[in-house]
Amino acid sequence: MRRLAASAFVFAVASGLLADGGVGLEYVYAFNDYREGKEALGVMRVEDNAKAVAVLQAAGITLVDEDQLYN
Repeated sequence: MRRLAASAFVFAVASGLLADGGVGLEYVYAFNDYREGKEALGVMRVEDNAKAVAVLQAAGITLVDEDQLYN
């Protein structure tokens, strides 16, 4: 339950950062990484990927690309 709460908080912060950065957020969903010791992950569909990456990385949010997910 603690991971879910932490994930919800991170989603709220990330959503606010994107809004403040002028990046439209279309949808978001979360899932647990099945590998032991991994955290919950979230997927965000945004209007401008490059701008969203820049905004989130500037705020220190860790991003995961698909290569990291499937390996």
